[in-house]
Amino acid sequence: MKNFVSEADIGFPILRNAQDHCTQLAAVTDASLSTVYGITKPPALQISSFEAITCLPPDCMHDILEGVVPVVLLYLVLTLSMTT
Repeated sequence: MKNFVSEADIGFPILRNAQDHCTQLAAVTDASLSTVYGITKPPALQISSFEAITCLPPDCMHDILEGVVPVVLLYLVLTLSMTT
């Protein structure tokens, strides 16, 4: 039987969705929160049918190097350390 590990189980942040992004945009008026959320200001192009979170293509380099690879390596290390 295989074990599945979610990102939240091993300490990785959960991906941002459109609702969280809107909440974070509203909170960015406080300058100290801009470094926490990685958002400095609302987008320059605001169209009602366009959401940056869902409409833009993924960034492969960040998805692989900051997403998949660390999770897989951590899972391998945890799995190997439990078997020895």
